[in-house]
Amino acid sequence: MRYLYSFLFYLALPLIILRLLWRSRKSPEYRRRWGERFGFIPHRLDQCIWIHSVSVGETIAAIPLIKALKAQYPATPLLITNMTPTGAARVKAAFWR
Repeated sequence: MRYLYSFLFYLALPLIILRLLWRSRKSPEYRRRWGERFGFIPHRLDQCIWIHSVSVGETIAAIPLIKALKAQYPATPLLITNMTPTGAARVKAAFWR
């Protein structure tokens, strides 16, 4: 099943990229976070907790989890990625004041 999903994803990839380009015309923030959407991040993933949320709603729902993880594992780095600029803004507002 995983191979079928991967195959279909690769077939749809040009359409996904075109949609992101179209969306980025109205909102340039979409263009700045492409790498994050496709799993390319400028951080090392060794010994960290990675939380990825797709929408603003998921981001808001994940904030209590992130706070609990920070309290439980203060020495472990947390990597938080989002699919939308508004989700990333919510993370920044919640943790970087």
